[in-house]
Amino acid sequence: PKAPMKTRARFCSTFIISFSTSPQPNGYLQTMWQAGLAIAVVSVALRGSSAAVVCSPLQNNTGIGEGDGCGSVKAASATACCAACVSNECCLAFTYARGTCYLKNSTRTLGRMDGRISGTVSRSAPPTPTPTVGPPRRLNLSVQSGVINEVSPFYASFSLDTSSNRGWFKRNITDPRLLHLASALSPSILRVGGTGNNCLRYNVPSTAPKSCVDDALCCMNQSQWDNLNAFVGGANLSLVFGLRAQDGGNSSDTLSLLKYTAESGYPLLAFEFGNEVGCRTGSQLPELSSLLDSAWAAHSPAARPKIVGPDAIQFDILTPGDTANCTEQFFNGSADTKVLGFTYHFYLQTHSVDYTADQLDNLARVAGPITAAVRQRGAFTPTEVWSGEMGGHSGGGVLGVTDSFGSHQWYLDAMGLLATLGHSVFIRQDLVGGNYGLLQDNYPFGAWEPRAATPSVPTPGWQNDNGYNVLPDFWALLLWKKVMGTRVLRTEQGTGSDLGINQTTRTYAHCTLGVSGAATVLVINLDPGRPVEVALPPHSGVPTVYAMSPPGGNISSHVVLLNGDPLSVAADFTVPQVNGKDAPGLESIQVPPQCYSFVVLPGAAVADCP
Repeated sequence: PKAPMKTRARFCSTFIISFSTSPQPNGYLQTMWQAGLAIAVVSVALRGSSAAVVCSPLQNNTGIGEGDGCGSVKAASATACCAACVSNECCLAFTYARGTCYLKNSTRTLGRMDGRISGTVSRSAPPTPTPTVGPPRRLNLSVQSGVINEVSPFYASFSLDTSSNRGWFKRNITDPRLLHLASALSPSILRVGGTGNNCLRYNVPSTAPKSCVDDALCCMNQSQWDNLNAFVGGANLSLVFGLRAQDGGNSSDTLSLLKYTAESGYPLLAFEFGNEVGCRTGSQLPELSSLLDSAWAAHSPAARPKIVGPDAIQFDILTPGDTANCTEQFFNGSADTKVLGFTYHFYLQTHSVDYTADQLDNLARVAGPITAAVRQRGAFTPTEVWSGEMGGHSGGGVLGVTDSFGSHQWYLDAMGLLATLGHSVFIRQDLVGGNYGLLQDNYPFGAWEPRAATPSVPTPGWQNDNGYNVLPDFWALLLWKKVMGTRVLRTEQGTGSDLGINQTTRTYAHCTLGVSGAATVLVINLDPGRPVEVALPPHSGVPTVYAMSPPGGNISSHVVLLNGDPLSVAADFTVPQVNGKDAPGLESIQVPPQCYSFVVLPGAAVADCP
């Protein structure tokens, strides 16, 4: 229906219907009642391509999704409400009640709500047609002397969401397979937070007064906390844990958690103050800092966890002036409490594997003013800038898009870009859970019960054995951590080529990790129809090439080829060494459409890579 709506770029994955009598079948929605269960199948057209949307199962008198974060519209029926959600890319859930359709961007189960019916939606992305490949474009690339930023050794990191529909309360975090996979990405920060942390309460230690019912939603017990810390230690990760924003750290269960953590000797890097908040002051920071001092009084100052925050959202809709005001508001009232990292959210909100330069450049328009505003405060409270939660699409991602080979385009470009814009840490949402993880486990997004065991034989690189599926961006991150060092260099695309400055070819460079005198160049080709031929900067050694592509050029694939060979993990999920291909005499490299390559250049003529 044509109706005014607040919109942001998301797909609807859940809807709620409320009615007093059984609905009649129509062209959009057919509802069938059987033992109180409704099954609905909706077919919609999305951007010119047909996609089947299956809403199953629907639960009577059950609510899903908080608030109306995507607005509300008048609707004549639940069918019209469903259609409104599908047509609003922000919408992940909806509630229809008494002529009003409430559009939601959350799919968390709320429990019994009389007169409503809830369900989750499974949607497959429309197939991507194989493009016709044209002749290669040509580009001359140079790497300039002068380090423009130095990122943290933990720069390329990831999160773990405590939301129930990301599998937090059902996942076995002590699984050695998960430990093997996470260990391969060390050193990294594991930031535990997300929407679920807004309501999470802590029965830690088990002898403390109960703040919630063990094994219930939004309740973390001592075993879960101990297992999380054991996982972090075993994988050689550094833990950042998000506290409830509304408490400021001074609730009784938070105090018990802090004290138990200190007494157990768990080496947390930081606690995150705030979660998915808008502009807020830092007036509670001094109190939180004092609580940490008290809990860790018997330990050395170096062992005391630091503070990061405020995990802010909404910067994508603020002007640079508003961003500066919002940042200043956080630091005001903090009494110069030391904050290790200023954290914020950003999601690209993509629904396709075809990315444009302008779409990716939205991140620069948001991140640049944030860096400038935080640095302006640096004389008072020196603070790093962290992209504290970043993904291709919020709300669990988009099946067939954020879990595909094509996802590397936003991911690697965002990591490369933010490193040039003064950021110290980049936290990917997430390690596992939803459709936007580096891994996929046996809990489908939004489900409580595990997937049925799959009898088929796993294909190389795509483990499909009721364990963990290694998604393509896992390999992208693994390679980044192997060859991209902490010193960030500036690249220039020469005007002597037929492209000039070509924004569909994204180029980044860092000093190579662990290789003296070498620089690593990353080339990402966004062009869906033409390869790019890149003339490499001067170098004196033998280059090593890591050329990444999908089988048959299908960027919706879950399989990744390194120099033509599929990548895969071992049977016990240990990750093998990933080696490039030496290319003596290499002067240029050709990158296929929507693919990427890392090239290590020993003897690069860059004085700042000693």
